Amino acid sequence: MVGEFSHGVGALIKGFGLMLRPGVKRYAALPFAINFIVFAAIIWFGAHEFAYAVQWIEAQLPEWLDWLKWLLWVLFGGVALLVVFYCFTFLIYIVGFPFNVFLASRVDRSLNGRSMKGAEESFWRGFGADMGSLVQVLRYQIVWTVIVAVIGLVLLFIPGLNLLVPALWFVFGAWMLALGYSDLALGQRGYRFKSQRQIFDRHRGRVLGFGCATAFATLFPILNLLVMPAAVAGAVWLWQDIPPRSE
Repeated sequence: MVGEFSHGVGALIKGFGLMLRPGVKRYAALPFAINFIVFAAIIWFGAHEFAYAVQWIEAQLPEWLDWLKWLLWVLFGGVALLVVFYCFTFLIYIVGFPFNVFLASRVDRSLNGRSMKGAEESFWRGFGADMGSLVQVLRYQIVWTVIVAVIGLVLLFIPGLNLLVPALWFVFGAWMLALGYSDLALGQRGYRFKSQRQIFDRHRGRVLGFGCATAFATLFPILNLLVMPAAVAGAVWLWQDIPPRSE
């Protein structure tokens, strides 16, 4: 488990180097630009709305719970940042998906000397299959996001357990990020989401390590702008030991 986790963490580090390879880096430039634009929007929106949200929560507390305001402020701030951050991260992933398909294909070609899909295959044919897998991934993520959000909301009002909510969201977000980027990588090898889940079950430590490294890297300014192309490249490297197939 520890070795698998470390392998997943190392994949993101490897991805930063892979995305700068000749023939690959130009395909990483557009995802970088998308990251820059969306993260700028996040900063503006978050700064504008966060104060209103905190004021609303304080207004809902009865007077005898005034002493809890500071703790709820900290907890709400942490949870809100994580929830909004990961929601926007998924938005970035969706917006950048067409370009990330190109990037994953180029990284795969750089590692293997060819694209696993074959150079002769029509891009739109392959892209259509990738989009179908993306829909399955998003459906899975939406269902589990609602479930975890409900659990987190309940825990938020239970003393002691509410301290676990930010950690719960971090681990959950890390897992979802890993699944999203792994879908691109395994899609290059002919696997769709139903088959991918069987692979994830066998390599949970690897998935969690890659997801935690990716989620942690996104918390740092400037570095987070490079995470998406690095994660795409790193995921392709991460699953190189999975033999290609066609479905």
